[in-house]
Amino acid sequence: METADRFQIGPEGDARWQRVVLALALLLSLFCANVMAVTITLNTTQKSPPDLTGAVLFLTAQADALGNAVESENQPAAGAEIAQRNRQFAPYITVVQTGTEVTFPNQDNVAHHVYSFSSGNAFEWPLYAPGDSRKKIFSEPGLVTIGCNIHDWMLSYLLIVDTPYYGFLEDNRVEIADVPPGKYRMSLWYPGLKPAKPIHSEVRLLDEQQTLSFVVEKKLRKLRSQPNAVVRKSGSGGRY
Repeated sequence: METADRFQIGPEGDARWQRVVLALALLLSLFCANVMAVTITLNTTQKSPPDLTGAVLFLTAQADALGNAVESENQPAAGAEIAQRNRQFAPYITVVQTGTEVTFPNQDNVAHHVYSFSSGNAFEWPLYAPGDSRKKIFSEPGLVTIGCNIHDWMLSYLLIVDTPYYGFLEDNRVEIADVPPGKYRMSLWYPGLKPAKPIHSEVRLLDEQQTLSFVVEKKLRKLRSQPNAVVRKSGSGGRY
């Protein structure tokens, strides 16, 4: 009886438990509304060229008129890698979040001298041999252009963004999953842009799947491919 009294078994107790369940359901619905994720398909259209496969598109949360910003888990990835292979950097274009550590292994059979003069992310690693590796944490958002001081045709782009929501275009489309609803800046970047700065558009995302069009007014240059490796001969006929 003590247990029954404690839980008020009976019509009055049932009503009380119904109110508790309803309150919990309401709280759960509010919580889910705040963290609901969406999948967004973005269509990019431009005057030229017709295909920007390989370009980067990313979404950065913006504050609304009341100063409320989208809350997201802006945690950097475990790491990324830009290798030196066949006298090229691989991959040609890399995107990481701020605070991500990037590894630069030399998987070639020759030494490399890797550097970047990019503002806020400059670095230089003099000759390091095949099998060696270097690491750097990139804390400043922006574009890092990477080269080799020995093989001047080697080129790689590292784009550092303050958002976990990004992807590469394929046939001018990209799907970015698990994006909370809210106000965002939608940005497009690729090596053909002149100047080499992202193009932006403001969008508002709802708590449902959306298809957005990114209409670019300016004429765009063709997406440049990675420069071909050039094996040069020294005075002694050797290769480097």
